[in-house]
Amino acid sequence: MNITNFPNFYRVLGVESNASLADMKQRYHQLCLKYHPDKNQGANNEDFIKVQLAFQVLSDPNLKQHYDVQHVAHTNKCVAIHDQMSISELNFDGSVYETNCRCGGSFVLFKEATELSLAEIYVTCDTCSLCISVAL
Repeated sequence: MNITNFPNFYRVLGVESNASLADMKQRYHQLCLKYHPDKNQGANNEDFIKVQLAFQVLSDPNLKQHYDVQHVAHTNKCVAIHDQMSISELNFDGSVYETNCRCGGSFVLFKEATELSLAEIYVTCDTCSLCISVAL
């Protein structure tokens, strides 16, 4: 995954990673007013789309959980990977991709997270600290 292409949605919204949903929502509305093409003739539509995507991901608890793992990995420019898998190797039930961890827990990847236009996604175990890389 190209570190320079990874979007920092916290920076897009201008909030800290520990910001509350209410704070993110308030900032989102401020930025929508600033960048919406109907409200500001000189606004860049690309900025408006980035703000919408950032809020969509950070306001959804499942997407935010996956995004935060990616964000930490890219901020630190490294992550300890236990295993590398292809998405086709995971079990899919229509809404989540899943595989078992050696600790007895599960690696769970929500379908919406696969739509973030990333080449791979890091997924943490829901029980221990192991992490896998899933190629999309």
